[in-house]
Amino acid sequence: MIKRRSAQARLKSEDGNAGRSRRLGRRIPLLVLGGLLVLVLIPKLLDGVRPRLQAVDWMGLKTVKVVARFDHVTAPEIQQIVAAYRGTGFFDVDVARIREQIEAKPWVSAADVRRLWPDGLQVTVYEQSAVARWRPGGLVGSDGEVFMPERLPVLPTLPVLDGVASRSPLILSQLRAIDDMLRPLQRQVAVLEQDARGSWRVVLDDGLVMVLGRRDALQRLQRLVSYYPQLLQLEHGQLAQVDLRYSNGFVIRAMDATTAAPRRLG
Repeated sequence: MIKRRSAQARLKSEDGNAGRSRRLGRRIPLLVLGGLLVLVLIPKLLDGVRPRLQAVDWMGLKTVKVVARFDHVTAPEIQQIVAAYRGTGFFDVDVARIREQIEAKPWVSAADVRRLWPDGLQVTVYEQSAVARWRPGGLVGSDGEVFMPERLPVLPTLPVLDGVASRSPLILSQLRAIDDMLRPLQRQVAVLEQDARGSWRVVLDDGLVMVLGRRDALQRLQRLVSYYPQLLQLEHGQLAQVDLRYSNGFVIRAMDATTAAPRRLG
């Protein structure tokens, strides 16, 4: 009895597999036919869209939208660059090249150029933010890079940086660190210089000159900050220069001590 049931179960399983195979066999031609229809219809659809795209492309650029602060960059400057591409096909206009030309402007930090359907461009301009002057004749952006405008605008009083141009980000970073250390003294950097050998020299907003040397400049400055109130009392606020290039002290010179020898403290 058990053997007969097993045989019947095998027959049913075989019949089921055969049925599935027949159904799959019927589906394959349908799938193939569907694929062929897709291959035939896609070019037809593209043929219907292509004339419209070509018509837009043939018309070329008509409108340009410029988004910017316009503090130092003007809309006509940007429009003049884009004007060279008017009449160029919508899909042919070289947005990367336009961006490069705009970013070549001294006051431009970055630019973004995008197509606006069906016949326009949107240009977004990000201006440089000057945080210091670069000697001679340049400015330093917030990223530490030096840029050279054709004309220096009237700006609030900015500190002056001087050194090797390729080191400008480092010099700006040092300026910020020194200003932070001087904040308790209510003093700011007016001039920060680094010579070709890497030696630092600082002039404060009250005229005091600090010679920091090449090594451990910030540690040496911290030593001066600790003694600064005492130095002002000792010299009656008439400090002219402090030389911090010593491991165990520093040398001061008073404003009226043009002929006197400097005194070493520490």
